[in-house]
Amino acid sequence: EGEAGITALRLTCEYIKSRYPHILVILDAKYSDVGHVLERCAHEAFDLFGVDAVTAMPAPGRMALAPLISRPGKGCFMVVRTSNPGAGELQDLLMPNGDPLYVEITHRIYSSWNINGNVGLVAPATDPGVLAKVRQAAPDIPILCPGVGAQGGEVEAAVQAGLDADGAGLLINVSRAIMEAADPGEAARKWRDQMEVVRTRYREQGVPTQTAHENEISDIVKELFRIGAIRFEPVTLKSGLVSPYYNNLRLLASYPPLLRKVASAMARTMEAAGVKPDVLIGIAEAGIPLAVALSQETGIPAGYVRSSAKAHGIKRMVEGAWQEGATAVLVDDVVSDGASKLEVLEHLHAAGLKVRDIVVLVDRNQGGPELMAQHNLRCQATVTMREALQVLLDAGLIGQEKVEASERFMAEVARAR
Repeated sequence: EGEAGITALRLTCEYIKSRYPHILVILDAKYSDVGHVLERCAHEAFDLFGVDAVTAMPAPGRMALAPLISRPGKGCFMVVRTSNPGAGELQDLLMPNGDPLYVEITHRIYSSWNINGNVGLVAPATDPGVLAKVRQAAPDIPILCPGVGAQGGEVEAAVQAGLDADGAGLLINVSRAIMEAADPGEAARKWRDQMEVVRTRYREQGVPTQTAHENEISDIVKELFRIGAIRFEPVTLKSGLVSPYYNNLRLLASYPPLLRKVASAMARTMEAAGVKPDVLIGIAEAGIPLAVALSQETGIPAGYVRSSAKAHGIKRMVEGAWQEGATAVLVDDVVSDGASKLEVLEHLHAAGLKVRDIVVLVDRNQGGPELMAQHNLRCQATVTMREALQVLLDAGLIGQEKVEASERFMAEVARAR
């Protein structure tokens, strides 16, 4: 708005500080430049506008950002991960230690930038899994959390992912959903009341927060449902059974951001189980893109086992490169009764690979892990169908009747075994 906009900003800051001096004023400027320019930015924000804190991009480094983080009584929130679509293109790049870039930045800020106790972080409500990882990397500094409202972030999920161990440390920001509302005052009161309900429940009822991994899984399950990868309609399975639900995880290859989240969750599943293979082998067809995505997430080489041998060339059933005697982990989308997974073991053994584990995204609760255990193959599932049903029910995406029909099917399968 030009000069009029600058005047409006100054008068707004003056009004808030004079009428509501107890309320923190944060200038969301996202400052980022060389040191002498940031000196002037600090003067603009703290002296001319009189705000309590600003936001800044961490890319210039601690030395350049010193003017914003060295003022006594003034704060600076560093943007470690943004909430916009496509943010992961650069911010999720993997570091040599396997962490995404935004987690590495968070670690550095937390360990060495907060000397004066006035540095916070900015992480999105639109991706509770990301928010939870930021909180895990920085357990006890404030997080400014945008994305609730117009961008689709949920208050409940943000609170679960972002609260610190004391049940505090989270500033949830709502902008467009208030200022674009027909009655901004009423909209602000509605959002305030919703946040207060959640905060009260956490403080007075002791509702436990979810772990970063649980937030990640919940987010993935809801996205799988929204794209139709988890569907509730009768479908005949390979075994001949008619299931009331269907997992079409082949769709994941068409949704790269979700595929990256799935790979991250499966990597955590492997890590929690202590699985450290030399090579990841995807099972054709749905397991192949998962194995490649998991390879990119972990840095572990990938290969795949064919559904049938080539009729020409060297006619290999298992493709990839590995050292003699290497340990492989099978990778697939789902496990049902487990019989089809056992069929590929002989191909891997013939290729000189040792196989102790299989990692899948979804266990359909049809006895697959138990059958594979009888053949010395441990099944590591990132989420079970029962867990997915509970997530979808809690989110209001399915009704109790879908859960009951699915549970009856699982019970019938168990009786038939």
